[in-house]
Amino acid sequence: MVEAGRFVDELKAAGIGLFTCAPDSLLKSFCAYVTDTCGESHVIAANEGGAVGLAVGKPDYAI
Repeated sequence: MVEAGRFVDELKAAGIGLFTCAPDSLLKSFCAYVTDTCGESHVIAANEGGAVGLAVGKPDYAI
């Protein structure tokens, strides 16, 4: 399994500046890490569709 911190660091290095996801019990450790460390660049969505909408709503964010 990939460590959450390493994964987030790689995403940031790739230019991704917005993290959005729907709460998920299978990804709870990753979601907790992002919530604790990404501050205002993390938005919790009500569902996966909402997360995708947030992610593509601003053109300078990569998915």
